[in-house]
Amino acid sequence: MQITKFEHSGLAVDKDGKKIVFDPVEFTEKLPSLTNVVAIIITHQHGDHF
Repeated sequence: MQITKFEHSGLAVDKDGKKIVFDPVEFTEKLPSLTNVVAIIITHQHGDHF
């Protein structure tokens, strides 16, 4: 399992080539490669979340 923290906030959890993305935000200048995403989880409503 690999956990990648994004620049501003949020993270991606990768296991067996499949990713779950938590709270992706627009303030992150460079998102990692987001292939094989099986779920995007938004933990709360906030203006900077996609």
